[in-house]
Amino acid sequence: MSNSVLGRWSSFVVFLVGLVYLIALLIGFATRGLSAPIVDPLLAVMEILTLLIAPVLLVMMAAIHGRAPQVLKTLSSLAFAFMTLA
Repeated sequence: MSNSVLGRWSSFVVFLVGLVYLIALLIGFATRGLSAPIVDPLLAVMEILTLLIAPVLLVMMAAIHGRAPQVLKTLSSLAFAFMTLA
């Protein structure tokens, strides 16, 4: 699979998971308000979404590194390294 296709699909998955996370966040705000913390089971759903999106973001960053021009490969390698730390 080429870097372009991999990057396109991973960014699409990041977008979809982000939308689901946003919906869960809005439901949490609607049910608990802004003064109380969001609790389980909604908090568990949001945590699972965070864990699901992390490897997809790494795949997206690897695809960006693969498409980067040779002069910028060092910077994209650094960005990938910092992303693995986060």
